[in-house]
Amino acid sequence: AKTHDNLETPITFDDFANKPSSTITSPNSKDVAVPFPSALPPIRMVSLSALFYLFLVLAAALGGRLLHFPEELSLPHLLTPSLSHLPTALGATAFLVSNLLVFTGLADKVPVMGEMRMVLRGIMSQMSNVPLWGLGVIALGAGVGEEALFRGLLQTATTKALANADISLSVAEQAGLWSSSVVFGLAHAVTPFYTIWATCAGALFGWEYMSTGSLDAPILTHCLYDFIAFGYLANEFKQIKSEIRETDSSKN
Repeated sequence: AKTHDNLETPITFDDFANKPSSTITSPNSKDVAVPFPSALPPIRMVSLSALFYLFLVLAAALGGRLLHFPEELSLPHLLTPSLSHLPTALGATAFLVSNLLVFTGLADKVPVMGEMRMVLRGIMSQMSNVPLWGLGVIALGAGVGEEALFRGLLQTATTKALANADISLSVAEQAGLWSSSVVFGLAHAVTPFYTIWATCAGALFGWEYMSTGSLDAPILTHCLYDFIAFGYLANEFKQIKSEIRETDSSKN
């Protein structure tokens, strides 16, 4: 039987990807960091993620300047979101987190949700050794960078272009919201179900932007949700690693 007692022997994706949630228990022994052959070092993972999202922010800010968009796409505003829309963001975050819990809870019974869980666990294997502050940096970058690009630039550009073409404002706003949401979903197309879920999440972010007239609410929601989701999945991942090690130890 394969063992993982030697720290040089990595736990692979196949070891944990399809493990049912119902068998996951809280570890009762000290967790040991096990290397993954394809996982980047934590600092490199955080640094590359930060650079990628900074590029998205700069691209959105440049696009906003070229298209003469509002000050919301200026770098000072993007990098210092206001907390005035925090109540709206907290409500939207609670909704998204509840969906995450429902989907992971049903993953053992619904194949498409099980597939999504498997892929999310695979993603977390790449972030297994990233510290909490690093997950926070990645979540912050995703919230600011993706909302600036998809809502601040793409949704606004589509809405304005259609409105300038003598299409009614309400139709233009809905078209801007859903077109940017579909592109957002396709950018997260890791599984068909997750693509649909990400599209709906993008629509929620777009609705926050449209209803408040500010990027602050979707940025805060996106940051908070990603941080909570990363933490939740990372904790589940660590529990699975510990359980695999304990099971292999008991066999030996």
